[in-house]
Amino acid sequence: MSGLSGIPARIRALSDDERYIYAELITGKIVIIESDADEDESPYTVGELLLLSDALEIVDRLAPRTLWPTSDSVGVVKKINHDKTLVEFGSAIRAVPTLQDVKYEVGNTVEADEVWGVSTVLSELPISVFDRGDEADDIEQYIVEPDTYTDSLDSFGGSEAIKNRAQKLVEAPMLHAERLEKIGAKSVKGVLFTGRPGTGKTKLAKILAHRTGATLYAVNGPQVFNKWYGSSEKLVKKLFEHAAGQEKSLVFFDEIDSVAGQRNDSSHEASKRVVAALLTAMDGLGGGSNVVVVATTNRPQDIDEALRRPGRFDSEIEFTYPNEPDRLLVLQAAGRGIAVTGAMPFAEIARGTSGWSQADLASIWTEAALFAAIDGRESIRAEDFRRGLLQAAETRKTRKRRKVD
Repeated sequence: MSGLSGIPARIRALSDDERYIYAELITGKIVIIESDADEDESPYTVGELLLLSDALEIVDRLAPRTLWPTSDSVGVVKKINHDKTLVEFGSAIRAVPTLQDVKYEVGNTVEADEVWGVSTVLSELPISVFDRGDEADDIEQYIVEPDTYTDSLDSFGGSEAIKNRAQKLVEAPMLHAERLEKIGAKSVKGVLFTGRPGTGKTKLAKILAHRTGATLYAVNGPQVFNKWYGSSEKLVKKLFEHAAGQEKSLVFFDEIDSVAGQRNDSSHEASKRVVAALLTAMDGLGGGSNVVVVATTNRPQDIDEALRRPGRFDSEIEFTYPNEPDRLLVLQAAGRGIAVTGAMPFAEIARGTSGWSQADLASIWTEAALFAAIDGRESIRAEDFRRGLLQAAETRKTRKRRKVD
C-alpha cells in the first residue's frame, strides 16, 4: 500500500452476513460501507484499519496503526479478566479488550485502546499523571519562528477576493482592535479557511501573521490529542492563555475537523472534551481581544455545530481553485526570485491548467528547475517550463489514479 492516500477508518462492527461494515472515522463519525472482500480473501474483522476514498469507498485494508494517532491512552491496569481489562486513565476507569498480543499485569503502566486493548507496557510500576513533566506547559513548541514565514501578500497570487476577505476578517481585528471596540462592533474571533488541499490556506495564514506582526501558534489537528487523560483540553486552555498574553496572536489549527467533529453518542470521549475546551476558550475571547483563531478544513460539514455559532467560527472563507487570470498571477508569484532566461509562457500555461491548485501550479517551477539543472544550466528557459508542465501534469494524473484505485 506504499504511496496510497485516503481517510483512515476503523471497523467497529459488521452486519450479521458480513456484507456491511460499520466504520468509525477519526472524527468519531460512523459510516456504513459495503464490504468488497472476495471469497478468496480473509474476512474483515472488528478493529481493523481501512483507508477510504473521499467517496467513502475502501481504498486499502490493513492500514498501519500510525494512521490512527489518537487511539492509545496511557493508564494503569487495575484488573484483568478473560475478556476485559480495566485500565485507570487519570480519574476515569475504562474497559478495554483483553488480548494475547502483549503480556501485562495489574499495576503496569500501559498504552491501551478501546478496540485493540493494551498495546505497550511502558512501566511495570504504576505511574500517575502527576508524576510526569507537564507537556501542556510547553506551549512554545507550537510557536512558529517569525523568520520562517516572511512571504508577502503578493507572493500568494490567487484570488484577490480571497485575499481581501482574509485581510478584513483576520488582519483588521488585530491591527484595529481598540478602534473596533470603541465603535462597539462585534469582534471577529474565529475564521474558517475551507477548500481542497493545495489551495493556499496555510500559506495565507502565515502571510497574515507576518503582515500584522502577530505571534503565530501553529497546531496540526491530531497534535491536540494527548495520551494522558485530561491533557488535551489542558493544552487548549494553556494555548489560549499564552496567546492572550502576547501583543497580537494568531492561533492556527490545521485540519480542525480531525479533532472537533460533530459530537454524538459514538464520538471519541477525548474529541468531546477537546470540543468543549475549544468552546470555552473561544467564548473567553472578549471584545477587543488581541487573539484571532484561524482553522483550516476541507470537510466543514464535519465540524461540531456549536463551533460554528456566532462568536466562534462564524466567518468562513472558501479557497477555490484559481481561474485563468488567477492562475497567471500564481505562476508569476511562484517564480519570484527564480533565475530565468527569456520570457516564460505564463499565459499559455495558465490557459491549459484549468482545475489546477496553487500547489500544482507552483510545482511546475520545481520540475522546470530540475530539468535546467540536469542540463547543466543555472537558469530556467521556456522549454524547461513546458517540460515542467508535462511532468507536473503526469504527477497529478498519478495522484488522482491512486485515489480512484
